[in-house]
Amino acid sequence: MHYVAIDLHKRYSVCSALNEQGQRVREARIDGNRAAGFAQFFQGLGEPSKVVIEATWNWGRVHDLLEQIEEVEEVVLAHPYKTRIIAEAQVKTDKLDARALAKLLRA
Repeated sequence: MHYVAIDLHKRYSVCSALNEQGQRVREARIDGNRAAGFAQFFQGLGEPSKVVIEATWNWGRVHDLLEQIEEVEEVVLAHPYKTRIIAEAQVKTDKLDARALAKLLRA
């Protein structure tokens, strides 16, 4: 099982995958938030995944795309105001935000 967080943006998303031991196994930027890009990312993991995304402006569309990917077992929606670890971070980048969400999901 992999734990994947997706930091959603309007024109792209950043994915970060952790294994069951909490080690980073893969990260990628999905340009255009295309279904094929997400499918390729998850197929490359080689195991089923549990996914978390924040409730942002386009979460519904991405949620529906992810549910159609065979390797995705479950999609969890995170409330952006409840994920304080990200909001209060001193250094904010898309990769770090995705990693923090993946760690929360794994826990």
